[in-house]
Amino acid sequence: MMRSNMTVLKVVSFLYVSIFAGHGLSRPFVSSFNPDWSVLFEKPLHQPEKAVLNHGRLNLKPRLPREVTTIIIVPQLHRHDHTPIHWSSLGRDVKSIQVEIATFIYTLGLENRHIFLGTEGTPYRFIPKSIELERLSWRLHDLKQFRTNVLNDIYPPEQKTVAPILSRCEQHLFKAVQLRTPILDGPGLGQWWLEQEHTRHESFHFHRFGLEDQELNARARQVARELSSMKTNREVSGDTQESPIRKGLREMWLKEYPTFRETTIVPIARCVNTLEQMLKKWRKQGDRLSVASVKRYLNQFNKIQNTVLHLDALEELYATHQHTTEQLQKMDEQKPKLQPPSNTQKASPEFERLSATYDRLVNQERERLMVNKSLDFVLANSPAVTTKAGLIINVIGAEHRQGLIDAYRAALNSSTHHVQLFVWVPPTLAKAYGLDTWSHIPLVHKTKNVE
Repeated sequence: MMRSNMTVLKVVSFLYVSIFAGHGLSRPFVSSFNPDWSVLFEKPLHQPEKAVLNHGRLNLKPRLPREVTTIIIVPQLHRHDHTPIHWSSLGRDVKSIQVEIATFIYTLGLENRHIFLGTEGTPYRFIPKSIELERLSWRLHDLKQFRTNVLNDIYPPEQKTVAPILSRCEQHLFKAVQLRTPILDGPGLGQWWLEQEHTRHESFHFHRFGLEDQELNARARQVARELSSMKTNREVSGDTQESPIRKGLREMWLKEYPTFRETTIVPIARCVNTLEQMLKKWRKQGDRLSVASVKRYLNQFNKIQNTVLHLDALEELYATHQHTTEQLQKMDEQKPKLQPPSNTQKASPEFERLSATYDRLVNQERERLMVNKSLDFVLANSPAVTTKAGLIINVIGAEHRQGLIDAYRAALNSSTHHVQLFVWVPPTLAKAYGLDTWSHIPLVHKTKNVE
């Protein structure tokens, strides 16, 4: 299965170039009460010691210098909320990558006391915990509370009927949640493991911060909207053909989605429908308390499946892929009757200009700002780290791997900061791209007098 996904895994990374150009997370909050995150994961993902043992192939033991600051670039593949693929074979590959990143961060955290983790998706200077995992854990916590309220509010004779229905609904929902959760935030999973491990170590310092720049992302979103409009017009007019990326994803959807629908979406829909039928019965009986309680439960249940699992969008996306397939088949049937398309048509100068601008914004400019933010934030604001063997980890999209290397070289070559630069590629990703797991990136430093 892994080999069959390699081509799609390689080309699909292009999709993630624009993920965070328009992606923003809500501001993180800190609460004195923390819901149990273990419900988000299948075992052993909430048992880091076992997870590390199960991922011995990560090759986590290079000889990192302890006398200087070390920067490690970690490329990743992740998810896009508008094209959810957690249910697919490609989603399983992305899950493997994210769990490998979580294990990598956790393992290094056990051996280092000063870690700065920079991640995509937010511009915030401090991220105390995974925003997405925290939000989801709260929603599941509230759902359990609403379930308790339902069983307390309905008449006792109804409890024996309703309790198994609620259990069945949650069983299917939690299965889908655990399928998606590992690809939400691999670095956040590793951060959570470390928090559990180091609660007894006062000397441990772990600081996660965002690598995004809001102004740059706003400019990229505007250019992306203009490009999207022009691309749509060209495709409608028949000037372009289906790209390999779209073809690979479309074929994956058509082949794999029906199974996920039958094993997950249909059972969830049946459970919800059963509860809605009971609501109708209670309304007719005038049982307002039971109606209000079950409605709150259903609202929370639907909120989880629609905003976290995006089950509401899956059918629409599947229908779109089906329609595209039908249209392409019709075009193939008409090809002998039609004039062969010209391959000499070129994009308009405006389209080429916008494409070049977008590429510069989401690649060179974004990578330069990520590097500057890491160095300014860690080295300038925490100078003591340079004398305590600080570890800086940047987890970024795989398409930015070489660009970030170049940006760090430009910033650190001839610098007086004595810094070591490494790249660690998750094994699943390294296999897909034919890369080494560990790479040391040589830098040229200015010499400075040391007393």
